[in-house]
Amino acid sequence: MKSKLINLIIVCFLLFVFSVQAQTLDSFSVLGAQELDVFQCSPAYFTFSVQNLGNTASTYTIYLDGQSADWLNINPSVFTLQSGDYQLVQQAFNIPCDAPQSELFTIIQSSTGEEQVLLQLINVYKPENVHANTIISAEEIQSCQIATYNVELFNLVNFEETYSLSLDKFNENALITPNELSLQPGESKEVIIDVEHKNCSESGDFPFTLLINTKNTQVTGEIDLFLKILPDHIVSVNIENKVFNNEFVEQTIPVLLKNVGSKSSTYDVKLDGPEWASVDKKSLKVEGDQTGELNIHLNPDKANVEDALHNFKLIITVKETGLEFVKEFAVRTHIQTVLEKNALYIAIGSSIGLMLLIFLIVSVTSYLKSPERKQKQELKKQERKRKERSKAKLKSELKAKKEELELKNAWKKEYYKTKYTILAFFTHALLLVFLLGAGWAVYTFRELIQKHWQYSLGAGTGIIVILAGLLLSYFLKSDKSKIARLNLELKKEIKKEEARKKKEQEQLDAWKQAEKERLKSEVEEEYKSVNKIIPKDKIAILERERKSYSWIWSLTLVILTLVFIFGFNYYRDLINNYFYEVYTAGIMLLLLVAFNLAQSLRNSSSNYRLVLVKKKYEFNAGLGVLQNVNFSLISPVEKLKLKATTNSRSDIKPSPWVYDYFELSSNTEETNFESLQYNFKVKKTWIFGNNLKDIQLVNFQNGKWKKVLTEQVGEDNKYIYYQATGDKLGLFAITAKQIAQKKRNYWPLLLGLGGILLIGMITLGYFALTQEQTVQNGISDITISKNGFKTIDLTQYFTDPDGDSLKFGATADHSLTIDIIDGKAKIVPNFNWVGQTSLTFYADDEKGGIVESNKILVKVTEPLIPVEYHDLAKQSVAALVVIIIFLVLIIYRKELLDFLDKD
Repeated sequence: MKSKLINLIIVCFLLFVFSVQAQTLDSFSVLGAQELDVFQCSPAYFTFSVQNLGNTASTYTIYLDGQSADWLNINPSVFTLQSGDYQLVQQAFNIPCDAPQSELFTIIQSSTGEEQVLLQLINVYKPENVHANTIISAEEIQSCQIATYNVELFNLVNFEETYSLSLDKFNENALITPNELSLQPGESKEVIIDVEHKNCSESGDFPFTLLINTKNTQVTGEIDLFLKILPDHIVSVNIENKVFNNEFVEQTIPVLLKNVGSKSSTYDVKLDGPEWASVDKKSLKVEGDQTGELNIHLNPDKANVEDALHNFKLIITVKETGLEFVKEFAVRTHIQTVLEKNALYIAIGSSIGLMLLIFLIVSVTSYLKSPERKQKQELKKQERKRKERSKAKLKSELKAKKEELELKNAWKKEYYKTKYTILAFFTHALLLVFLLGAGWAVYTFRELIQKHWQYSLGAGTGIIVILAGLLLSYFLKSDKSKIARLNLELKKEIKKEEARKKKEQEQLDAWKQAEKERLKSEVEEEYKSVNKIIPKDKIAILERERKSYSWIWSLTLVILTLVFIFGFNYYRDLINNYFYEVYTAGIMLLLLVAFNLAQSLRNSSSNYRLVLVKKKYEFNAGLGVLQNVNFSLISPVEKLKLKATTNSRSDIKPSPWVYDYFELSSNTEETNFESLQYNFKVKKTWIFGNNLKDIQLVNFQNGKWKKVLTEQVGEDNKYIYYQATGDKLGLFAITAKQIAQKKRNYWPLLLGLGGILLIGMITLGYFALTQEQTVQNGISDITISKNGFKTIDLTQYFTDPDGDSLKFGATADHSLTIDIIDGKAKIVPNFNWVGQTSLTFYADDEKGGIVESNKILVKVTEPLIPVEYHDLAKQSVAALVVIIIFLVLIIYRKELLDFLDKD
């Protein structure tokens, strides 16, 4: 057993020794940079080493993988190394112009099968291959001259590049020679730029930019150029209007010429246009910054000049430079009519009339659709039905007197027939004489009428209108008279019937006591059945309407007469401007129709005095909260008065929440009302704004508030409508109950404040990370935002033990610009450059002692927020935080106050 254990240990030891020996026989190492910086469109060369660490010779083969493997050539790709030897392998890159950043995998495999991989990050940058030198960058010229600029362009990269040139301004008026060129590496060429400023009346400073674009690397360079145009000999021509109106009369148009420059100038003046216009000065000298004046005279002859728009050109030529300045204007020759001269007032009047018409239409439409009008119409309908029933009963009771009335009517008809026959005879005779006289006049003066047919037509039209108005007035008066006469007769009959009833009532008082109640009841029933409902002052209204027609027709006759007189004098203007007459007549017609409609509505809304019976009626309260009251009576009441008023009784409040009070009163006893329905409305904003429910109408009776049966009957966008049923008058109040408050939830408030703090911390953290960092041990890697910079105080990292002053410097590639002043280094990346590079600082005591810093990695990244917007972003975030805090405090003010009160 012991011997077997010893043998096992020996075998394991031998296996271990042989494995170690095998590893040492074929071991190798690879050393190379982890990151390689290259430029687009450029070659690049790097090396890495392979060393044989084994005990025997070995052959090595190199393979490439990754996107950048297509750009790379390896030399040598296969080689043999003895033990301890090493080989430098050259990497030759040919970078394309559109190459992106990528990774390179270099695989080294030995002849024994051992393999190692060298991973390298290929950082690809765009070369700054736009370099130019401005020989002439600023020019000072007179107006309308050409400015010339010279720019020398260099190609400092190691490949051929094509450049295209353009301007951000004046590109259409500029000549660039050449505007596209190709340069070999190290080659330069001069470019000439000619700029012509064609606006001869403009002066001042005009900066612009030359844009240089590369074809291969897509890089854009800019060169600032400057153009100054002197104001000398520039004239500003001022004419008051572009278009002048002339009614074939002499007219003078003043023209002001201002010399914008500082030197005196002489201007030649020429007017290009019709011959009836001329200038009073052919030449004018104006000192610098002064104004000269000349006049254009117009004298158009109506016989030779048409009604048209005539165009003119005033040409001003500067003698010193030969420049021409042209000012265009026009003259409209036309005789304006009365309406054209007053077009503004007509337009204003028409607009006002149209607005009044729209207002009238809206008002009438609102009234026609209003609930009050519908209620009045329903009341009229009920009254009309009641009248019809009363008339039917009245006819049955007056049947006995029918013969007597027929005799009276027959006598009246005979009387009126005779009267109207005589009147008709004289009227017809007068009309016949008038027609014969008119025919004789027309025949006698027929030649004069034919010569002045316009006046005759106007007079005939006026006579026809007047006759039509008189006939219409006659028929209207006739109809109204008949209606009034019939109503008077009906009123007399009603009075006779009332007298008869009164007499019967007096006889009832003498009857025996036992039959008194029975007879009284019968008389009351008879009284209710025969009394007719008569509108108040109906006959008086008809009389007023009959009289009103006379002054209306008189006024119409006067207006028509004035219109005809005006038309005879200005009939040509009226014919030429017929649109205005039609428009005005239409507006007057609409106003007349609206006036008559409003008048009829006003007359139809008169109050009625009624003898009420046991039926249901509606009373329009006219209050804001109480709409109407529906009621029915137990016994008849003559001239019932029901009054609704507002009344606030804060001393006897029925509830903490009262919407409004109102009081109902009447001239009859409360017991005469069989039932009352109170219709009222409550604003939704009051209910939901105060978190209320259970709207209830209460009535104050015997020192206490008593509930009235209340129910909701409808709602709209603004109100909720209710109906309460009772049988009482007096003081009423509309009350409500408040919904129980739920337990306050403070979590939204706390979460809102927490979110605000989180936003502030994140914002401060971001800006803190983007600010300069203080490094305690050594100089750490640096991250800079695009187009930003970094400042490092080198005196914190370099000190001289002897106390000597130190001179600082830095080693870096072309991607960075480093300025060191008083020991502070300012690191500025190239414009718009983004990428990664490295640099090293050193300190020299100028006595032979030089100390270098560690290698510092510099990364230039795209900023989340551009540097120029950092201050704006800080202010915006601060303002946002303040606004959110303000809104949270407003929204949760109640919760916050309750929370503070609890604490």
